[in-house]
Amino acid sequence: MYCSRVDDEDTPTPSQSSTPKLDELRAKLQMKRRQSWGYFALGLTASASSYALNILNPETETQILTSLTSSSPPISSIGTTSKPTVLEFWAPWCENCKAGAYNARRMKEKYGGKVNVILVDGDDRRNSWLVDRFR
Repeated sequence: MYCSRVDDEDTPTPSQSSTPKLDELRAKLQMKRRQSWGYFALGLTASASSYALNILNPETETQILTSLTSSSPPISSIGTTSKPTVLEFWAPWCENCKAGAYNARRMKEKYGGKVNVILVDGDDRRNSWLVDRFR
């Protein structure tokens, strides 16, 4: 019986294949996996940081609406400027108003220089005439 000696260099290891294209695809897949885990870790860190920030420095929707109302231009400015005016009514007990608080803040930040954004607290007795007028 004839036996030939097998060289260690000729046999492919499990991590190597005889096709370079397959090796290239494996390397790309490994890179994608690392990248995906990196994005996961980054997202997890960002969400934990956001949660911690909200716990340490909470800002309720009512506080946002109150601050936007106090920084709004006066109601007498309606029609006196060349800018269009957005008049938004809200109340502290109104869940829909609270849900729109972040959108109102974003709108005021984005269009504050181009549009007069006026928020009116509908529960404030001083604004009852305005609430009655617009129903």
